[in-house]
Amino acid sequence: MKIKEFQYPDYIDFNNSINPLLIEWSKTKEDFRVTLGNYEFLDPKYTWHSVNNLYEYEQFFPLRDFILEKIPSPVRFESMWSVVAKKGYVGKKHRHKGTHSYCYYVDNGHNGGEEISGKLILETSNGNEVIEPQDGLLVIFSATKRHNILEYLGESYRIVIAGNLII
Repeated sequence: MKIKEFQYPDYIDFNNSINPLLIEWSKTKEDFRVTLGNYEFLDPKYTWHSVNNLYEYEQFFPLRDFILEKIPSPVRFESMWSVVAKKGYVGKKHRHKGTHSYCYYVDNGHNGGEEISGKLILETSNGNEVIEPQDGLLVIFSATKRHNILEYLGESYRIVIAGNLII
């Protein structure tokens, strides 16, 4: 599967409604990794991880439906989670479960004019493809594709919704 990028058409309204909700949850709800005991890819010092089933929450239905619209084959959600990150966050190289993975940027954490950090690096047969985080950008790729996230250096929260799909 090729790496596919889409701009969510209503991203400003959607992101403006989801952003404060996820920041509030990151301050009031337990990090889901505590339940799993899995801190393998993201350091909890710099990140908070939501539950894995956000696709079941009404607030996330618009994004869920947009993702399903962009995948040509019949798929179902295996997971959807959010990561709220702060300066110093790095995502170690890993793969996902399922057949397709996705990443949606709610907030890249940078103000206009700042250099964008926290880029997504996807391994390809021709080297690496670098994705610059942009608010409203949805990236879909093969779940078996190894990837990592370079260090995030912004001063604001960086908020991403990610997950896996299964055919």
